Amino acid sequence: APMRDYRYHLKTLAGLVDERTRLIFIANPNNPTGTYIRRDELNDFLDQIPSNVIVCLDEAYIDFVDAQDFPDGMFYVKLDKPNVIVLRTFSKAYGLAGLRLGFGAACPELIQYLHKVRQPFNVNSMAQWAGAAALDDTEYLKKTRALALEGRQYFYNKFQKLGLDYVPSQANFVLVNVGHDAEIVFRAMLKRGVIVRSMKPYGLNEHIRVTVGLPRENRVFIRELGKLVKKIRKGKSIE
Repeated sequence: APMRDYRYHLKTLAGLVDERTRLIFIANPNNPTGTYIRRDELNDFLDQIPSNVIVCLDEAYIDFVDAQDFPDGMFYVKLDKPNVIVLRTFSKAYGLAGLRLGFGAACPELIQYLHKVRQPFNVNSMAQWAGAAALDDTEYLKKTRALALEGRQYFYNKFQKLGLDYVPSQANFVLVNVGHDAEIVFRAMLKRGVIVRSMKPYGLNEHIRVTVGLPRENRVFIRELGKLVKKIRKGKSIE
């Protein structure tokens, strides 16, 4: 189901469900666009999906959400929706990417199926201790979230001044149209010590995705991107 305006189109997605459909994945917020599915949209969608089709909600970036109409996937799990599973991670807002720690939440029957196929030692004890500690450290999460939201707004303001189109995000990254071959921009930024992601593999040939960093890192990114944009608009090579 093709996206529309960088968003899932759930009505089209629901219309594709047939007797062969077993599993539907929805990333909310979505990567790499940063867009999200509203609560009313998801409610209508779940009402249309047969109970034997599993709907997996990937909520890796949920800790950066500030939209008031964002649906918390755990709400549906607590309602005992038998076909909904929620996936979350400690790799983003909690800063534990190196420990490869995450979790799934669903009704007992679905969890039992997962237990049958998972490796017996899939999460080590150090990662478990770190995850438990991270859940208790609400102050750290609050600071991380505030930093991400502040950086996101900083990007918006600077992109507007540079005359670049961007997609408002509910994650800790922003998708921006740089008006030039994304792979070339990626390599040019890399030479300048800044890592971004080219969105060419997603069919977004002139878009890059940039993750919010520390304020100093954000400023460096904008400074270097601004230099490239100036060259691009003058028709100069940036390679």
